[in-house]
Amino acid sequence: MSKSNSRTVLIRPELLADGLGGSAKAGQAVFVRDGTIAATGPLAEVEQQTPPDTPIVDLDGCCLTPVSLMATPTSACRETAAATT
Repeated sequence: MSKSNSRTVLIRPELLADGLGGSAKAGQAVFVRDGTIAATGPLAEVEQQTPPDTPIVDLDGCCLTPVSLMATPTSACRETAAATT
């Protein structure tokens, strides 16, 4: 990871819930820069805003919610994230 992107991460969950009551969506991503959500939405659109050497965390089998971004992830998601970093 380069120094310039050491504080960025692209999170690719299997499903992303917005916390507003709608259905969780597949094919979404969250880009985090300096501990703040910088972009969220369809994977292709978020990837366009992400520097090329940004670390990626694939959360296969996990649904990412606004609460899970602030809380400790479930054991399955924690194991997946640890294996990809």
